[in-house]
Amino acid sequence: MKLAEALSLRADATRRVEQLRTRIVANARFQEGEEPTEDAAALLAEAGAVLDELEGLIRRINRTNAVTQIGPDVSTATEYPTSGGRAGVTGGCGAWPGLRPGAVPRRCAVPSGTC
Repeated sequence: MKLAEALSLRADATRRVEQLRTRIVANARFQEGEEPTEDAAALLAEAGAVLDELEGLIRRINRTNAVTQIGPDVSTATEYPTSGGRAGVTGGCGAWPGLRPGAVPRRCAVPSGTC
């Protein structure tokens, strides 16, 4: 995969995450006695899959950038983190603003008790 293609896929995945975030927050707000418009578990599962894809793309892009030669004596080989888990991708548990704590399953990389 070329870098330009990976950057395009990253932008698409980022847009999908934002759309899912909006749908999850909208789905979480409904009156007592009403049924949610979408299945919350399915939305969260889809968000998890997209976040996994986004994390993989970010790691691959960072790895490519870390070894790219700029010129004959210059390289970008610096200490780019290629890991960090989902906390780096989503901003930790704060990735779902507008939801009450506990509304999103504890699948993020932030240690328990720090959210």
